[in-house]
Order: sequence, then structure tokens, then C-alpha cells
Amino acid sequence: VVAPSVLACDLLRLDEETAPFEGERDLWLHLDVMDGHFVPNLTFAAPVAEGLARARSLPLDCHLMVENPGFHLDALARAAPHNVTLHLEACGDPAGIVRLVRAAKARFPSAGLALKPATPFSAVPKEVLPELDLLLVMSVEPGFAGQRFMPESLDKVREARRARDEAGLSFLIQIDGGIDGDTAPQAREAGCDVLVAGSHVFQGGPRSYRERALSLRGGA
Repeated sequence: VVAPSVLACDLLRLDEETAPFEGERDLWLHLDVMDGHFVPNLTFAAPVAEGLARARSLPLDCHLMVENPGFHLDALARAAPHNVTLHLEACGDPAGIVRLVRAAKARFPSAGLALKPATPFSAVPKEVLPELDLLLVMSVEPGFAGQRFMPESLDKVREARRARDEAGLSFLIQIDGGIDGDTAPQAREAGCDVLVAGSHVFQGGPRSYRERALSLRGGA
């Protein structure tokens, strides 16, 4: 799955910018919801997600970079995204993480958990893993588009893949940050199932967006 991150597109022309992907299979629209507190940036929230849901039939993939994820789960209900990913670092103790992941699963088809670059995979409580539909490994510091890929993040991907396979689980592994024509093959080889890409996709004008996004799949 490829997930173009709309944070990198022209937000004043969101309908036109996302039109090239309409009808494409295995493609999600990735929305970074930031509150200006959990990360030092402020972006769109539920109203933009609702607008995209009306304009596009594509699955929405909402990444919550917020201090109060429970509030945003409620706010996003009308947008009906396919997946909502919470940050482990914002969810509190293991019981709080399980509670919030279950709350997301009760509202949406898929629920994920994200890890900042400095957060090891071992920080994910074992009781949380069976609850997950998706694990997001950040390969840049969350908050801004256009950052350089952190290759050490691939070790975390490999660790997550091993743990998933050994436990017989089926959550998807997503990577976000610095994904382009050079780093996408590395991410796929390490075990990533979903590639989030923003700056690489949204360049050269809308006519090139679809081709640039699909090229990240390689021969898969």
C-alpha cells in the first residue's frame, strides 16, 4: 500500500491535488493531524478529513500527532477514516494504550500505533500487539515534511516484523518519513507493508503524482 501524505501538497487546492489518485487500488490518503503541542506544528483536523471523505472514495489514513488522542477519535467520527493511528508516547501507561487502541478499533475499521524515532519497539506493551491492525515506524522526527530519512529506523521495522511473525499476528507495518525512490526499496525489503510519502509524490504537478506514488511499489 502507498499512502501519499497530503501535508506535502498544496492545501489550498486539496481537491485538485488528490484527484489523480481517485479509483486507485491499495492507495490511502495519509493525513497528519497535529495539535501544536505533541509536535511543534499545527495542521488540519476533523473538518479537513470530512471534506476529503466527501470528495474522495479513497481510504483515509489519519495519523494523530496530538496530546489528547481520545478527543480526536470522537472528532473524526463523521469523516469515517479507514485507519486511525495513535502515538504510543501520547497514550500513557500500558493500560491507557490498550484502552485507546480499543476505542479506535470500536470506531474505525483499523487502528494503529506509532513510534517516534527514539522510541524502541520494545516499548510497545506485549498485550497491545494483538490489538493492532497497524504499527507505524517514524523514520523522521514527527512534525514537518521534507526531512531526511533515518536509516536506523529499518532495524525497528525488522524487529517488529520478526515479533509479528513469531507471534502469528497480522498487523501491517507502516513507515513514514523520507520515503522516495531510493529509500522505498529498503523499506520494502525490511518488511514494510505501507509506505507513506509526501514530498516525493507531490512534486512536478498533479499529472505526475499518481506515477510517482505508484513507482514506490517497485515490482510488487
